[in-house]
Amino acid sequence: MSEPRARLGAVAAALLCLATFVGAAALLRRVTPHGSGLERMDVKLDAFAPRKDEFTLLFLGSSRTIRGFVPAQFDAALAARGVQVRSFNLGVPGGRLPEMLHMLERVAELEPQSLDYVLIDPEDFELIHDTRNALAQSGIAWHDPATTQLALEHLATSARDDRFERAADHLQALGFNLLNVGRTSRWVNAALGREPSPSFVADSLGARGDGHTALFDEQETLQARRRRFERGRAEYERMVEVYRAQPQPERAPPPQFLALLARFEAGVRALGAEPVYVIQPALARQWDLIAAAQAGAIEPLLRYDDPELHADLFAHSSRFDSLHLNDVGAEIFTRKLASDFADWVTRREGARK
Repeated sequence: MSEPRARLGAVAAALLCLATFVGAAALLRRVTPHGSGLERMDVKLDAFAPRKDEFTLLFLGSSRTIRGFVPAQFDAALAARGVQVRSFNLGVPGGRLPEMLHMLERVAELEPQSLDYVLIDPEDFELIHDTRNALAQSGIAWHDPATTQLALEHLATSARDDRFERAADHLQALGFNLLNVGRTSRWVNAALGREPSPSFVADSLGARGDGHTALFDEQETLQARRRRFERGRAEYERMVEVYRAQPQPERAPPPQFLALLARFEAGVRALGAEPVYVIQPALARQWDLIAAAQAGAIEPLLRYDDPELHADLFAHSSRFDSLHLNDVGAEIFTRKLASDFADWVTRREGARK
């Protein structure tokens, strides 16, 4: 065989191997379940799945949502206003908008029949480049090609000094996503008899099984954080003053952020539900989300990020730390949110008549 024909044959064989690999990976993706069965997102979705048609409202967010949104109090406050909902807290630690999109896709796979509303606190878009947990299963899961492309496009326009390192992290997570890394973990764990510990389930679902919990206080690292916060009241109050004085930057929200918001909105409406955006009280502004609301890209946006309007939520006595509410703060926040949500529902129903 001539050398050119031999090279051509080698190339053809390599392309055939690549096509076979890609086809096998695509087939594996279709048949393998999501998640490990042992992460908080999995525990929450596994608890939601058998009761999916009981709930009419979900709240997606990070640990702020886990700690701050109390479904039982929210539902009772709305019932007193004549609005009937049954809510579930789908907050997960470190959850950002891409993780929440992945969560929403997994909810959609369950085909819930009763959802009317999905609340979300997406947090600052820039936080998608905090890639310390990019190679955790939850991080790999959201790095599909379309979402990774948006992250890379945003980095390309960023002035960050570490944008090349972050880009490499995103690409590595994308590679693992395409290779289906972790996609058989649930089967493997089931075969080995591995289950999440009862304490982990309790931490994830809370005493009422509705996804709200304050049990993280029992973790030693968080106990230490709490003690530092108690001793640092003066420093916290200085932080609030600095936060209070921050001016809103004059910039449009990144198009990549708007694209993810549009995907979220479409996903919620495909479930037959209405999206509602929420900014919870923390010393971290969400200027991109605020700008998106001001531009009319999202509606409604319920805000609790102003210390002038919500001084009780920023009081030291209402905080677990600078980013999270304690039980007192969670009750105050949930009551305020329920009141504003009921007002919005009433206005919307009135406009439809």
